Amino acid sequence: MSLRILRSLRFFALFLGLLCLAPCALADCPPSAGDSIPEGRSPVPTCPMISWEEQRARAAAWPAQAVPCSVPSGSVQDGDNAEADEPSPMPDGSYDDGHYTPQDATPQEQSLYQAINEERLANGLEALPLDETLSALAREKSQDMIDNGYFAHESPTYGSAADMLDAAEYEYVSVGENIARSASVEKAHAALMSSANHRRNILGSQWTRVGIGVVNDANGYPYVTEFFAR
Repeated sequence: MSLRILRSLRFFALFLGLLCLAPCALADCPPSAGDSIPEGRSPVPTCPMISWEEQRARAAAWPAQAVPCSVPSGSVQDGDNAEADEPSPMPDGSYDDGHYTPQDATPQEQSLYQAINEERLANGLEALPLDETLSALAREKSQDMIDNGYFAHESPTYGSAADMLDAAEYEYVSVGENIARSASVEKAHAALMSSANHRRNILGSQWTRVGIGVVNDANGYPYVTEFFAR
């Protein structure tokens, strides 16, 4: 076999190898992030496709979404109800008139309750007792956001936080509301504390009690509602 034929066969083998090693380069692969997209073509996921597990992992790394109460005066809404006499807090943080202890909350709510009071104690403030009625209302608000596909203080079902408390005939003077959604309640709390308005609610010296409601959506992501009241 002549040298010329050997060289031709070697070149042909190399060409076949390149075809096998780079199928994406020869196929019409989708553009990667940052690539210019030809006119008339819609952007699609890069090649290969990202698995659902990877999408969930990336979503878990996203910053939490948190919305402060929309009332201008420091996220506080004044109620029309007269101030109720407050019973004395028990040593475990519960009330002696039927208000419940943190152990009665869900694990996610307990985690947030502990985080809130740790922040308050670290800033020289008193720990807040967890209020059963406020927590039940907070849970209803979180569920309402999931059921009706919104994320805002104004509910299409209940109206504002003050409207919701009034409809439930809950006695209070003022109320503050924090809402958040994230991959975990820990991420949600971190996002709330990094926002001046949310932090003001959590560290408000005027509050005498707190209600916390956490509901997970169909994908397992928690929607958080926190009601602070006095």
